[in-house]
Amino acid sequence: MNPSLRQITAVNNIEILYHSVIYKLIDDVIERLESMLAPRFDIKVTGEAEVVQLFDIKLKKTTKPIGGCKIFNGIISRKEKCRITRQGKIIFTGMLLYKSVLISGYLDTLRHFKDDVTEVRKGTECGLSFAEYSDLKIGDLIQSYQEIQQKRRLYG
Repeated sequence: MNPSLRQITAVNNIEILYHSVIYKLIDDVIERLESMLAPRFDIKVTGEAEVVQLFDIKLKKTTKPIGGCKIFNGIISRKEKCRITRQGKIIFTGMLLYKSVLISGYLDTLRHFKDDVTEVRKGTECGLSFAEYSDLKIGDLIQSYQEIQQKRRLYG
């Protein structure tokens, strides 16, 4: 390469690609362009529950609303994000609370009878509440889900 050209590319931070086969150059350019694309997130629902009853539990200084739920699909787990759907519209999105670490939208309570649990499976009942959402209604659908990061492609 010409020394003046080498200097210009170094100053302007330009990379020159060398390939002896044109399709390898094309593959390299496509790969570099794809690495610049923001990832796509797909949602996989891991559990679904319906609020069938509402309770108020008295704590030391306040009362807390608890949704009595029936798990009808999958597993509701503290490790997963959660969302609340009412009449087909998502009205709240958050995550679960684990070991008193409060992060926005986490589930504050997940109980099976009087036991504090980390997950509840299909066919069982549980009580749950969100730290930052207290407007649960009978009939609300609570879904736990995973956001799966997918690499975006230019083609297909």
